[in-house]
Amino acid sequence: MATNDLHQALAAVSEDLATGQWTPHSNECELASYVAVGLQTVAGGQRDDRQRAATRALPEIIRSAMRAVGPDVATPTVTDGRWAATVLRCAALIEPTRVADSEEGRRLAVQMLNACVDVASTLQETPCTTCFRLALGWHAVPATDPVSTMSRESASALYGLHVQNAHPDVPAPNPDYECADCLHFVSYVERSGDDVEVDDACQASGPDVLEQHLYSHLIHRVPVPRPGAVQR
Repeated sequence: MATNDLHQALAAVSEDLATGQWTPHSNECELASYVAVGLQTVAGGQRDDRQRAATRALPEIIRSAMRAVGPDVATPTVTDGRWAATVLRCAALIEPTRVADSEEGRRLAVQMLNACVDVASTLQETPCTTCFRLALGWHAVPATDPVSTMSRESASALYGLHVQNAHPDVPAPNPDYECADCLHFVSYVERSGDDVEVDDACQASGPDVLEQHLYSHLIHRVPVPRPGAVQR
């Protein structure tokens, strides 16, 4: 299968998923979860050229995912074979180093990651691809050094902002008094009310900034179907 054909196949899968013409089986969602988490984890473990490292690792990530999920993912009772075949063909195409190191190979790997996120996110009780993407990144980055810690903090902050704007009906959790930021924002709101604490803070009030931070604590509750955690 040529590169252009694979791009079209992945686009068709995503379109059918978005329009409700295809509903992935739990095995397919699990396969997608393994691949998505694998790509994110490899990229998160690299300081330089993360996309190239993830692209090179894609064939082995897919092989490992297929071994973990099992052959049922490609049987007629589970799927029409299109999803599993497309995933395997993508791995086969990127296998040569010259392809993995090419811009075209990296573009295909990014499209594969996006398709996997879309498929795996259907396992959520209330699917929201943005929530899934942010939580996936938060889980995949190892919190073992200052850079990784900063990446996780950025993901949780963006998640808090997203929930505040896109899911306003979600109740904000109570402040965690072991969290320095919670203590800081609560103290500021108690002292200053609706005033903005930092200049040029997007005209956000103190309570709004506190609420955004509180929502960020919920990122670990997003039901991201990480490998081994998928409920059948």
